[in-house]
Amino acid sequence: MKLSVQSLTLDRLARSYFCLFLLQLRRIQSQHQEELKRVTQDLEDESYNRSSMDKRLTNLRSEVSYQKRIENGEEGSPDY
Repeated sequence: MKLSVQSLTLDRLARSYFCLFLLQLRRIQSQHQEELKRVTQDLEDESYNRSSMDKRLTNLRSEVSYQKRIENGEEGSPDY
């Protein structure tokens, strides 16, 4: 079987394109991983902030409830 120069050139060209495709795919994959890390960190930060805000709201509600009981002459200690 005799291979022509043209078929060897096309084979090399195809391999070159495939290598370029793989490089681009790896670059995109890396960018995607970095974006996932950023999004995950943002979600964790938001969850922490929300938890802190919920605790603060709970404390404020307890304070308001305690103040109302005092105004109404009820006995008791603060819930916070």
